[in-house]
Amino acid sequence: MVSWALGQLAAESGDPRHAAAVDRNIDWVLAHVQPSGWFDGINLRGHQAYLHFIAYVIQGTLECGLLRRRDDAIQAATKSAWVLLRKFETHKRLLGTYEPDFRGGQRFACLTGNAQMSCIWLRLFEVTGDLRYLNAALKMNEMLKQLLPVKGRRGAVGGVAGSYPIWGAYQPMRFISWGCKFLADALMLAQRLTREFETKFEANSETKLETKSEASGCA
Repeated sequence: MVSWALGQLAAESGDPRHAAAVDRNIDWVLAHVQPSGWFDGINLRGHQAYLHFIAYVIQGTLECGLLRRRDDAIQAATKSAWVLLRKFETHKRLLGTYEPDFRGGQRFACLTGNAQMSCIWLRLFEVTGDLRYLNAALKMNEMLKQLLPVKGRRGAVGGVAGSYPIWGAYQPMRFISWGCKFLADALMLAQRLTREFETKFEANSETKLETKSEASGCA
């Protein structure tokens, strides 16, 4: 994620030193990618590989790849994101932690990581036009919205818990500000992309109808 910010700085400043630093960081990250799409060293020392950490690495790699036009980084991030999309579509959920090579993990939900994955899938939809990413992200957003408390203590209403159930291993018994941040990112990005998609779809439909009408007139 630091490299993503550095990549944005490089794009704005045009400073080749910043760009070179981003490329070195990308190379270091890609040296740790496994054939399964797993990134070695993805967890902090002494911690499990929470989905929050996994999503950070995927998102940072993807965004750096897009900024630096590095197909190798984009492909690595896409592979990891696709593995998790397939798991989500198959099991209707993502685990709160994963073992190396995505072999399994703890069964609680890391809600922040879920929101981050929605953001990643939405960005991949924006880049590729593949509706499977949009579909998964919209379903994830709806699931997250269903878990928002709408009544009770004022400090909890509308909050995003660290885990579901709330006593899960990631930030147990807490509502966390960064969870709200990532969910807001996902909801706003989904709103923009669905609006753009609907506008484009309607325009294409009107064009096809006009073309069909003109063809009928000529006949």
